[in-house]
Amino acid sequence: MFVDRILQGLRISDRAKPDRSPHTDTHPTRASLPPAAAACILACLNLIVLWLGAGTAAAQILFDPANYREMAPASSSATIAPGTIITVQNWTAYRKFLPIGVQALFSGKYLFRMGTDPGFAIEVGPTQHISLPSKVVRDTEKYSGQVRLKTIPGGGKAPEGYVAGEPFPNPAEPDLAYKIVYDNWYRWYPFVQSFHSHTNLVDRFQNIFYQLSQTTYWRLSHLSDDDYPTNLPYANGFSLNARFFILAPEQSKYTTEIEMLHDDPTVVPELYVFLPSLRRSLRLSSAARCSPLLGTDYTGDDGAGTSITSPGLFRIELLGEYKVLGLLHEDPANREKDESFLIKSTVPGWPTPKDGKWELRDTYIVALYPLPELGTSYCYGVRIVYIDKETWDNYYFDLYDSGHKLWKTEWLFTYPMDIGGGERAVTNNNTSTMLDLQNAHATAVVETNYALDKSAPGDLQDARTWAFPGSLGQIMK
Repeated sequence: MFVDRILQGLRISDRAKPDRSPHTDTHPTRASLPPAAAACILACLNLIVLWLGAGTAAAQILFDPANYREMAPASSSATIAPGTIITVQNWTAYRKFLPIGVQALFSGKYLFRMGTDPGFAIEVGPTQHISLPSKVVRDTEKYSGQVRLKTIPGGGKAPEGYVAGEPFPNPAEPDLAYKIVYDNWYRWYPFVQSFHSHTNLVDRFQNIFYQLSQTTYWRLSHLSDDDYPTNLPYANGFSLNARFFILAPEQSKYTTEIEMLHDDPTVVPELYVFLPSLRRSLRLSSAARCSPLLGTDYTGDDGAGTSITSPGLFRIELLGEYKVLGLLHEDPANREKDESFLIKSTVPGWPTPKDGKWELRDTYIVALYPLPELGTSYCYGVRIVYIDKETWDNYYFDLYDSGHKLWKTEWLFTYPMDIGGGERAVTNNNTSTMLDLQNAHATAVVETNYALDKSAPGDLQDARTWAFPGSLGQIMK
């Protein structure tokens, strides 16, 4: 109707018309447009309609635990045969295996939506086992028996007596939800891992802004890594530090952010940023954890590599254990190619069948609600985390705003990579996309050039220097 009303003022012909004298034109105030111009206007008007409709559509999905409890329980006999192809035409037959955020994309309720292009198809393969590193298994056997959960001021819970490995290898009630989240919080990381993040920022008009950065994570405490001590002597109470260093475009080059996660799960991260325009570094306020991370759709809390940066500040609820389709065996070669993903599409960053086959994974789905101690200014009203039962890795998020409307959805797909000693494991090696459904904006990240521990660049193995804000003073020197 919106387009029709606008076109009422335009007489659009389907063929070129000869020149006419003003005396013979019965509608001299109306314009006659050639077909190409008419088609252009019509396309633009339809795009405006989509743009206007995006904001109202985003209000159509509200957080409701019942939506998650309609998914396929892990204990059920429900399954999907390997070789099944899921498309926009048949997805409803398999919706109980899909995360709510992915269901939203198939539903067509948002500007970001699945299309009929074959690249949107989900090809299902068999479920494959993923082992934990042997050092994690040994540390779990050695230390897990001494770990207990304690109630902390504010209403949250935190582990005590934890050293290394899985704190709760066979989590059970009481406090099952908290135990699951802390198994995720302390999941395996090598001492250092570094990679290049090829980031595509995509707006509602499918304009793309490219950004290249070097991303590095250091595990400083509770290490299960044969070549390093359990706790590094210079950790100073920090558990996991991350560094994001922009390499391109030129106008953003050298911008660097360091995020430092405290071992104490009730303390918010410390954030520092180096601004090349000022040639100085700044310490950001604690509220910056909810600010965009280097201009992306991720916040500091999203980009820290964990399900949540301060789990002691949340009330945690288990929504259930379900069979969920995930892509945890990407093709190691194709996953580093842009053509394996639909970057410029109605779902920016969606993995095509070239990226690998999906599989059913037994998955814990937990809801995290900010406690009053965080105040009303925290990024999200509810954070939903999908945690793989075998690896303790988080591979989906549904993020709801303060009004409990679906705001963002994120996927992190991965594959077991060589970690040395003949072992393979899942670490923070993933391709990820964050979709802002309410504002129709996306950040799609393809990661390449992974290097772990001794194979990482020599300077980055010096965590005492580069994992801390003092290193920011050495940039551009």
